Amino acid sequence: MKCPKCGSNMENSYCIRCGYNGVFEENNTEKKDSQDVASSKSNNDKQDEILPTEENTKKGIADLSKQANTEKVISNQKNDKNNFNVYNSVYDEVSPQMPYEESKSGSYFDGKFLPYIAYSYLANFLKTLTAGIGIAWGDTIIASYKYNHTTYSDKKVKFEGKGIDLYPEVFKWILFTVLTLGIYALWIPIKKEKWMVSKLHFEDEEYIEGHSYFDGGLLGLIGVNIFSAIITVISLGILLPYAYCYKQKWFAKHTVISRKRIIFDGKAISLIGNWLWWWFLTIITFGIYGLWLPIKLYSWKVKNTHIKLKSEPMPSTSKGPAILGIVLLVFIIIGVVIGLLNSDFDISNINPFKAGIVDDSNKVGNIDAMSTEVDQANSFYR
Repeated sequence: MKCPKCGSNMENSYCIRCGYNGVFEENNTEKKDSQDVASSKSNNDKQDEILPTEENTKKGIADLSKQANTEKVISNQKNDKNNFNVYNSVYDEVSPQMPYEESKSGSYFDGKFLPYIAYSYLANFLKTLTAGIGIAWGDTIIASYKYNHTTYSDKKVKFEGKGIDLYPEVFKWILFTVLTLGIYALWIPIKKEKWMVSKLHFEDEEYIEGHSYFDGGLLGLIGVNIFSAIITVISLGILLPYAYCYKQKWFAKHTVISRKRIIFDGKAISLIGNWLWWWFLTIITFGIYGLWLPIKLYSWKVKNTHIKLKSEPMPSTSKGPAILGIVLLVFIIIGVVIGLLNSDFDISNINPFKAGIVDDSNKVGNIDAMSTEVDQANSFYR
């Protein structure tokens, strides 16, 4: 038997020259053939299992579509830091991956001094010229300029309010105020704030009615205003920055724009420095710089306002000062009423001579002269 490798004679299927072992090679060949057959059978079985059916085809398309959408979201999240619709939440807030400082630094007011002053004077001129009838147009003019130049967390604000839309509300507020003898006037500021906020949305998002709103209450607003006014007056204006920050924090906490909660994080200590500097410039310019104060203060407020992050805790506004303001107001009213009830004031006790209305040096002669004139008048008409 010849060796298949070297051609030499083989003994017992073994080649002494090259070491070829016929039995071993034969066994390996049979084993390899059996493995190939098994592999072929397994592949055929798998192929039978994944034969395209209508159900498998639909499932595959759905999986591919889901995978494509997931990859698209991840891609947008990496490439677009301003994508605010990635995560579902109550207010459709910004992505928690966005750093807190980065979202805060994108807030600013880009309005200019001269246009702001021009719109302010135009609004006041309309109110004065029309004896208050043009108040709706005046308020919407200045609000439109302020909000349309405001940006929170790199999202520009858009104001959709029109004077003609505000007129029915103003007429209703005035009517209710007259019917309630002025009591309803307490509700007008918060009603106006609700209307203004309801007309806001972010420029890159469609305006949808009901997605922007102000949910602050009347008692809260009264308490905040009274507390702010009291501490400002008592401190002779020194605590005005604190009162302003407390008030703005309350307003921002209750403001939602396009389903996104707004947060004001300005500190009174930061405002005091700016406040002193602005008043110093106002004094040395003989009041001229005072024209810039409203726009400077509004710019500072916007700079310290941002959209609430999903992972950011909701800042707490203490209700103590607001409650204290309401309590102080109640005590003041009670004190005035008690003072009037306990006083000896009586209109019948009013003496014109004691009040100095009539000169009492010759009050007898004056009374006689007045009596004579009355008698002459009576005789004339008879």
